[in-house]
Formats: sequence, structure tokens, C-alpha cells
Amino acid sequence: MTHINGVEEDKIMFGEEQVLKRGDKSFKISKKNVYFYGSINFNTDSPDYKEIETMDMFDSNDSRGIDIPINYIYKTHSVILNITEDNPKPRVKTIDTFNFARICQYKHGCLGKPTKVVVFRYDR
Repeated sequence: MTHINGVEEDKIMFGEEQVLKRGDKSFKISKKNVYFYGSINFNTDSPDYKEIETMDMFDSNDSRGIDIPINYIYKTHSVILNITEDNPKPRVKTIDTFNFARICQYKHGCLGKPTKVVVFRYDR
């Protein structure tokens, strides 16, 4: 997933292949590797989120999902930590998940919740 602008979105919509440069990385975007794009509502109760939940974006031979923080709060892009006297500096715990909607929601938060994004398959 990465942020896109209106010109990049139009190229995706019209099926034009393009290379998106983000920092020191470049991503080749084409109709073949785009799952969805545009203004997506990643809030848990939104129709967009519910639609993404139905998608299975992992290969059948994937043995691991993606690690995301346990107790992640999308609204504030934060994690609840259990700070106690015995554990004054707790580590963020993660969970391995295949839930594509939760993964996208977390990644969207990590990007700063841009208005428009493209979610695509990135083969290294």
C-alpha cells in the first residue's frame, strides 16, 4: 500500500502501467497487481472495511500472515500498553494475522492515513 495523488489514480483507473517512487523504493503498478485504490474508508464499521474482510489476498501456501500490534486503535493510530509497577516499559506485542482488512487498516495508519491509496501485490 502507498499513497497516491489524482494523476496516479487516473492512470490506475485507465489501466496505464506506471512506476510509483516513494523515497528510495519504486513500485511498478499495473492492472495485474492492484487489489483496490482510491478513497478507502478503513474504519471497522465501514462498508469498505467489510468488503476488504471478504478478500483473501494470501497464497494458499503462505504459512505466516503479517504481524500487526495487538490492541491496535485505528482512530488514534495507537496501541494500548499494560504499564504496571512490575513492567514499567512494556513492549508492543504483535499477532500474526491473515485478516487482510486489519492489515490494511494498520498500514493505512502507518502511512499517516492518506486520503487516497493503492493496495497492490508487491513481488520483490
